Amino acid sequence: MTKQQKKVLILMEGIGLGGTSTSLLNLLQAMRSYPQIDITVGLINMDCRDRLPEGTKVLDLSCFSRRYASRWDAVKRILCTAPLAWMQIKLIMRTERKKKISVPRRVSLVQRYELRQARRAGKPLDLRREFDVVISWCEMFTNYLLADRILAEHKVAWIHPNYVQAGFAKKYDADMVAKVDRVVAVSRAGRQALAESFPEHAAKCRCIYNKLIEEDVSRKSLEQTVTLDHDVMNLITVARIQNVSKAYERTLRAMKRLKDEGLTFRWLIVGDGENRESVRELIREYGLEKEVEMLGAKSNPFPYVAAADVFLLCSYYEGFPMVVDEALALGVPVLVTDYGAAREQVEDGRNGRIVANTEEGVYGGLAELLRNPACLSDYREFLKERDTSSYASCDDFVSMIEEICEE
Repeated sequence: MTKQQKKVLILMEGIGLGGTSTSLLNLLQAMRSYPQIDITVGLINMDCRDRLPEGTKVLDLSCFSRRYASRWDAVKRILCTAPLAWMQIKLIMRTERKKKISVPRRVSLVQRYELRQARRAGKPLDLRREFDVVISWCEMFTNYLLADRILAEHKVAWIHPNYVQAGFAKKYDADMVAKVDRVVAVSRAGRQALAESFPEHAAKCRCIYNKLIEEDVSRKSLEQTVTLDHDVMNLITVARIQNVSKAYERTLRAMKRLKDEGLTFRWLIVGDGENRESVRELIREYGLEKEVEMLGAKSNPFPYVAAADVFLLCSYYEGFPMVVDEALALGVPVLVTDYGAAREQVEDGRNGRIVANTEEGVYGGLAELLRNPACLSDYREFLKERDTSSYASCDDFVSMIEEICEE
């Protein structure tokens, strides 16, 4: 007997250029091979719906648009037309300039703001007849909407960052976690962090990896020719320019030391963000104008990644950064700090390096690569033999949906 097709709604605030949006786009494409699941995407901001794969069903959920409590909030909405998540950071950056705020305190301020916004966002919506499962694809705002403003037979909340390392405050998420059927992390380390944070709901916690469509990454890398000077080692980072997690300031300090020791390199930064100008100032302050180039945001960064010698990600914390897997898919070795899921992505000493999550670790790892560039050839050879058969598999996603519906 054939199982009945399950109808699933995936809720997103909008489709941007970041890893969270990319992970959704990849899932939608990969799920075309699984007809037992019928997916609709619910968008609060419909402006970028054309980025969805052709034929994707879309539900307009603009009824849940944010409500702004002041003229300043309204101005920020106009200015921040890129991912609406930028508003969260910009809200607290003003406070941060006046007084020092720890990372956990900073994140908890965002959580409190997002929870307040979600509770103001429209009347409850009953989706029990239309869908078997409703999924919120992003932490905070849409997770809070899912818990408090959506009626559904079954609910699933995604949390992409490592809950503990990112400094989330349990008090703002406890009610949401209690109201959903599953809480999904994108790495085993992330799932463990959720289980430790909510031990009473540990059985709800799941790990479902982001999907990667390797053929798309390869095809996009050939859409533009990028030529780099390979008389020096070319490092590249594709990430939001934001010091809270991405740690640009300590990477620049490490690079100043490398330059002072006479080592030569070039670092290309692809991305944009709220700390763009402060990073530019540090580049000038450290005399790294010839070594570091900020290229801005790119809708297709893959030609730049493919042309580089090493992909660099020196974050304080991450969830399961797709950019690392994308670089590896292009055959580019990586150097990453030891964030929670680093060892689930990188085989240290085989396809790249995992260094201590400190300034000294970043400095030492880069110095070793720059003084021994021959190791990159070994890393690239290993990458040619990698097994990528599971990258686009959605078996874990489908199994979870079917499991929930049978409960």
